[in-house]
Amino acid sequence: MTDVQTIIAADIGGTHARLGYIHAFPNRDARTDSMIELKAYTKYRCADYAAISDVLNEFVKSQNIDRIDQAAIACAGYFVDEKLKATNLPWTFSLDEVRATLNTKNVFGLNDYEALAYSTTCLAETDIQSLNSQGVSVPGKARFILGPGTGLGASVLISRGQALTTLTTEAGNAGFAPVTQVEREIQTLLAKKFDFVSIEHLLSGPGLVNIYQALAEIMDQKALLERPSMISRAALDGSSPLAQASLDVFCEVLGSVTANLVLTYGAQGGAYLAGGILPKFKDYLVNSKFMDRYLANASMRTYLEKVPVNLIEHGNLGVVGAARWCLRSSEANT
Repeated sequence: MTDVQTIIAADIGGTHARLGYIHAFPNRDARTDSMIELKAYTKYRCADYAAISDVLNEFVKSQNIDRIDQAAIACAGYFVDEKLKATNLPWTFSLDEVRATLNTKNVFGLNDYEALAYSTTCLAETDIQSLNSQGVSVPGKARFILGPGTGLGASVLISRGQALTTLTTEAGNAGFAPVTQVEREIQTLLAKKFDFVSIEHLLSGPGLVNIYQALAEIMDQKALLERPSMISRAALDGSSPLAQASLDVFCEVLGSVTANLVLTYGAQGGAYLAGGILPKFKDYLVNSKFMDRYLANASMRTYLEKVPVNLIEHGNLGVVGAARWCLRSSEANT
């Protein structure tokens, strides 16, 4: 078909780069969801490559790709004058470098959570685990997506008729607001380590380590575990009460932050939790006090109860979302 567009879509976080090769069938009535076919998908460890060009070249060669009409590069950061500004990525690059690598002029850059926000419009039921069974999405209302990983990503999707637009946020860099006495003590200890204690300093992989180390000091215990995966694993298998306490704090803080962002953005379309680490302990999250903290604002409890809160698997969703964003952007300019 002459209408088929071929797209390289990349979803690049602090730890992994996810790449997809997509056949897309642009549709003027904006029903692009069913018009995207993911032909190939691969996940790479960023630390294994010196530059984004190395990853792109390996993907193109491994998939024998000989035609690229467009490319969408979604990254944990933002672009200024087509140059990536990011704090949690191992690379710096410009979109011109990507154009040269892929030999195509049509290269777009966007935030990785902007891409994930787009993907929430075409989720299958199997992609979603509900954390708030009372919630019902209100059509046309804003929805937001939040994800702890190497950092803390956040974006908002806003509908205007059939048109969609995203609001890229730096919610993870907003100040942390403790609720409990333990959280206040954690904040005090983290303030000795950081000039400014942000939400990301708790809600991320490194943030879980920060919580664990602070609780160890508060409880006068030794912090024996060094990595987020070690802490979450010890919490899940019950081998470390300190790790369990740390994961409990993590889940409770996540509940408060989710509620605050729902209220801030009027996100009656739903709240979506993604990121690289939540799926690893999703059952623990479901059984934690996440929802208690999410509904803790008594004056807004009725409002919050009506908003669906969903846990989604990151997987290839960022790649699909980046491709959808790319299609809509190119259509808007034609």
